[in-house]
Amino acid sequence: MMTFNSRELKEGENSIGEFYILLIGMTLGMFLLASANNLLMIYLAFETMSICSYVLAGYTKEVRRASEASLKYVIYGSLASGIMIYGISLIFGLTGTLDLIGINEQLALATGGNELALVTAIILIFAGIAYKISAVPFHF
Repeated sequence: MMTFNSRELKEGENSIGEFYILLIGMTLGMFLLASANNLLMIYLAFETMSICSYVLAGYTKEVRRASEASLKYVIYGSLASGIMIYGISLIFGLTGTLDLIGINEQLALATGGNELALVTAIILIFAGIAYKISAVPFHF
């Protein structure tokens, strides 16, 4: 709603339709994230949102800083994706499933010995998610 009166979008050489398609793509990713019950689907929903936001960060091609910011965002975002997918792979290795209910059941049945790996996996997943949502201290 706030972009309807944006002078920057109206005066630029960019097509306004592409801008709104990217916003719809981000919204689709958010809907997928809200309905996800599998770690793989959570990862794909975050990536759907992220790819659209990478493009939107550099959408105004006339501003040189926007292109630089978009490139840095892609690089750091890919690092965060790698960290998050590594944490998900550790969870899969510990439990044998990617389904959130199955993970809960497997962890409830676990008798110990894997606490360090579990804590490491959770920290890696939350670090990746924290960057994707720009939580402190990853907002820089």
